[in-house]
Amino acid sequence: MFEGLHMISILNHIDGVRVFLDTDLDLCLKRRILRDKKFGISEREVIRYFKEVMLPMYECYILPQRDSADYIVKGSEEELCLLKKFQKY
Repeated sequence: MFEGLHMISILNHIDGVRVFLDTDLDLCLKRRILRDKKFGISEREVIRYFKEVMLPMYECYILPQRDSADYIVKGSEEELCLLKKFQKY
């Protein structure tokens, strides 16, 4: 699964089509907890950082891009197949 800024490298290759990958924030947090636990970061610290840093940055820099998107794709496995189709453009 891809989300947020990680999509830029894929979407930069799509000329003239603006796609916003809309992933549930609870799912994003769960993934971050799983990832960061591998580095010894406590779940409590991950949640604090997510709420205090990541959410405000998401709201400021990522979410506004949704308004200018030609396509809004939900961040599920099935719909990620749609992004592969967009890579042709």
